[in-house]
Amino acid sequence: MLDNNDDIFEVKRGEEPKYSVVAFINPRVENPSDFMILNLKTFKFEIIPDLNQKDSNKVKATLEILELNQRDTLIVARKSAGKHYYEMMDRLVRILKAANQEELQQVLTPYDEYFNFSQPLDDIKSEIKASYKKYIGSYQHPSVWQSIKKIDSKISPKWKTIFEKILEALDW
Repeated sequence: MLDNNDDIFEVKRGEEPKYSVVAFINPRVENPSDFMILNLKTFKFEIIPDLNQKDSNKVKATLEILELNQRDTLIVARKSAGKHYYEMMDRLVRILKAANQEELQQVLTPYDEYFNFSQPLDDIKSEIKASYKKYIGSYQHPSVWQSIKKIDSKISPKWKTIFEKILEALDW
């Protein structure tokens, strides 16, 4: 809970809280990315600078209670997700560069969805791009993707190149 000064106030089990402001980010009504960002060097969350005390304390409590920066399995999984996002987007760039269906099929993995190769090449590429957009939008650790778009798309040469070739991916 947060007290009247927006400081964290611990409520002991079995006690009625004195205050009514919850010191926790509720992702059903609040966007966590409005309060914190994932550092893609450490794969740990950091408080967005210049938050007011109330919001800053909500982030601190959320990170502490859920142990989002302490659990090694989460940090490793976020890093793995970052690598996977890069591999997917790099492959999509190569798919979109394919000059013919043979080149296209060489880039696809055996696990990619079945695509109708009787269609024109541009239609197949559009269908594949739409499937990648859907896949990325539902892949685990979306905070990694959000940080890639928000930060690495501007500072990482490899990500800059990818987003220059697939500009609309910044809106995925």
